[in-house]
Amino acid sequence: MAIPNELKIFANEADFLARFIIPLLYRLGFSVVVNYHGQREFGRDLVLGEIDRFGHVLYYGLQAKYVDSLSQADSHGLVADAKETLGHDFHHPQNQTQERVCRFYVANAGSIATNARDNFFGLLEKPLAANSALFDGLSLIALDRFALTRSGTAKELLSGLLLEIRHNRTMDLAAKLKTFYRRWVVSSGSV
Repeated sequence: MAIPNELKIFANEADFLARFIIPLLYRLGFSVVVNYHGQREFGRDLVLGEIDRFGHVLYYGLQAKYVDSLSQADSHGLVADAKETLGHDFHHPQNQTQERVCRFYVANAGSIATNARDNFFGLLEKPLAANSALFDGLSLIALDRFALTRSGTAKELLSGLLLEIRHNRTMDLAAKLKTFYRRWVVSSGSV
C-alpha cells in the first residue's frame, strides 16, 4: 500500500516530521517535543514528553519514516532503533540533564507490512515490545482527526483555570490587582 493522499503533500521525511508529526504531537498534548534527527539520535528522530497523573515527566522516542511501506527487512532496523532509543540516555536541552526514554514509537507515512509488525514485536524483548508502538499512515491520519476533536485538552485547561481562579480568590487577588492598578494609574499620570 502506498502513502495515503492526505500525506503525499510532504516532500520528504524531514518535511513530514516538521509539518505533520510535530504539530500532531503538540495537538495530542505532548508538552515537550525536541528534534534529535541526525547526530547522536540513537534511533530516535524526536523525543517527546508529557507529565503523567502523578506529576512525573515521561519521555518517549519517535522514529519517523516517509516510505510507501515498511517491510520485514526494514523491521530489523526498527528493532535496533528501539533498543538504542530505550538503551541510551538523552541530553535534555533545557534542563541540561541526562534523561531516559520509556516508550518507543515508529510513525510511517505509508503502510507497515504484517510480517514487519510481527517481526518487530517478536524480536524485541517483552518489556521493550510492551513499551513500543507502530503507526502507519492511516493510523496517523486517524490520530490527527482525533486530535482536532479532542475535548480532553479543553477540559484539562478549563479545570486548571478553575483551580487557578479559586486559588486567586483565596489570595484576595482582586483587591491586590485593584490596588496595583490604582498605583499604576497615579504613577503613569493617566488620571
